[in-house]
Amino acid sequence: MKNTYRIIGDTVEILLRSKKYGNFLTNISLGDLEKVNQFKGSWYLWHREGDGYYVKGNINVNNKKTTIFLHRYIFDLPSVEIHIDHIDHNGLNNTRGNLREVNHFENSQNRTGAYSTSKSGQRGVAYSKLHDKYESYININYIKYSLGLFKTVEEASEMASIARAVFMTHATDDQNICIYYKEDKGSKLIFRHGVMGSGKTDNLLKLSHIYKRLKKNICLLTPHIDNRFGDGLIKSRSGWESKAEIIYPDTDVSSIITKSGSEVIFIDEVNFLTMNQIKQISYLLEFKKLKIYCYGLLKDFKNDFFASSLELLRCADQIQEIKSNCSYCENVASRILKIKNGTPVYKGDQVEIGAEDLYRSVCISHYHNPPSKDVG
Repeated sequence: MKNTYRIIGDTVEILLRSKKYGNFLTNISLGDLEKVNQFKGSWYLWHREGDGYYVKGNINVNNKKTTIFLHRYIFDLPSVEIHIDHIDHNGLNNTRGNLREVNHFENSQNRTGAYSTSKSGQRGVAYSKLHDKYESYININYIKYSLGLFKTVEEASEMASIARAVFMTHATDDQNICIYYKEDKGSKLIFRHGVMGSGKTDNLLKLSHIYKRLKKNICLLTPHIDNRFGDGLIKSRSGWESKAEIIYPDTDVSSIITKSGSEVIFIDEVNFLTMNQIKQISYLLEFKKLKIYCYGLLKDFKNDFFASSLELLRCADQIQEIKSNCSYCENVASRILKIKNGTPVYKGDQVEIGAEDLYRSVCISHYHNPPSKDVG
């Protein structure tokens, strides 16, 4: 190639001179330098409004001048049916780690913002004049699914973003935003844990809502001991709620799941299940085509593991901590502090339902030394 370049570690910077736009730099991986250097002409900057900046060059094919993109040249892809996706949306970042082969549908997943014709200004959101609300939606395999109507564009946009993070494997921006919904490909048993107030139940209810809107047969389960909002009712602090099947200590969970005929299972407060029930779930997955989401606490206020949660750590395909800040500072909350009658409590029964006001989600420092305003 005729461009000036310099090697920086395992990447190469190539200078692109443009009278119209000025000088730009594009990056490639060092391993691709030999191939790119064989290019006989100059690489130049290409820009089109709404498409961003990319790198092009001219080659001769059968004595005919043909234009090719640098990212396609690196992958040696003549077929237009195969696309090369820039993961970070930067067409000047042509390093291997930022490029991936995709089909048309996968390529369309990884885009930013709404279409220019969108009246809401948000991707996956349309204003419904009839209902005076915002409709959230997602397109999967060219089928449009409505995710419901919401009062604000922000609520509708969040729902669409969550759905894309889960069901669009190449929606990079949404997966980076909705990190606590992103899944490992092929996971069948997912355990999401966090301290009190971290948003576990909110996660469960929003995700189960999306599955239901996508016409999936789902089943929600909750242990009988957690009846804070009524028997068989799962409710989050943000106001989301749903009825659920009740699990008792002697309940055969595998039997409930099998009878429901559901393909996606959501279990709240899984830390209150028995060890045998966790084993039933794990065993069932060996014979059924299911996806099971489990949500709950990992440890109690004594910083001891719940037995069922510990078992899930052993058998889950994906384990994810939903993080939140300490009640007293900006550090990550990693423990649950119990304060009763102005005194920190580190011993006693593991479970005390209906006493949420006694607990604080805190960092390790405030676990051992809570502020004086809460103790006396």
